[in-house]
Amino acid sequence: MSALNPESKILQLTSFAHYEDASRHAIALPWNAGGELVPIGPWIFTRPEIVRAMTKWRADSRTMFFAQFPESVQSMNEFLSTTKVRTGKSVLFLIEGEQHELLGHVGLKSICSGAAEIDLVMRNSNVQKPRLMRVALNELIRWSSRVLHIRRLSLSVVSYNTRAIELYSFLGFKCVAEIPLLRVNQNGIVSHHPTSPDTANVDYQCIVMERHLESSP
Repeated sequence: MSALNPESKILQLTSFAHYEDASRHAIALPWNAGGELVPIGPWIFTRPEIVRAMTKWRADSRTMFFAQFPESVQSMNEFLSTTKVRTGKSVLFLIEGEQHELLGHVGLKSICSGAAEIDLVMRNSNVQKPRLMRVALNELIRWSSRVLHIRRLSLSVVSYNTRAIELYSFLGFKCVAEIPLLRVNQNGIVSHHPTSPDTANVDYQCIVMERHLESSP
């Protein structure tokens, strides 16, 4: 994969039709023998138990997302097929344990010109593994620098998600903006939009954080 440009690398990672092929390109987690980040591709649609688990994780953490809606397996399949599989601009990794336990997922989006956004950081709340997300994110960051040559990572998080903000701060991300929000609820589907302070209708903000990465040797 080293001869491929970043978009081609992402296209390859998100195009595997079989789990076994994707697993051969997984990112190893050093703290847990057998633990790894497996790139999600079309193979995910042959594993409905994983899609069901991902749907439940999102439902359990709905209020931590800027877009909030009734979760379903169908909507998760549609989301994965349109935004995470074979786009060349984003990649989602399933976090697996040493016995293939489903631990969560982490990803990147808007990958271009040496920059990307951390995306879909999700933990299975039923699994107790200290420092799981810290290790998973750290390995994702190292991989993005080494393989994709990313030099600037950003992310957006709702201001009341203090646990996530503490984690990102520990990993070297700095707050660069606090954006007022307009919350819109249409037929039970909630969205949040950047706005001016005088038109904000909620008392929380969108926190934008960034980290600049050193060049790989």
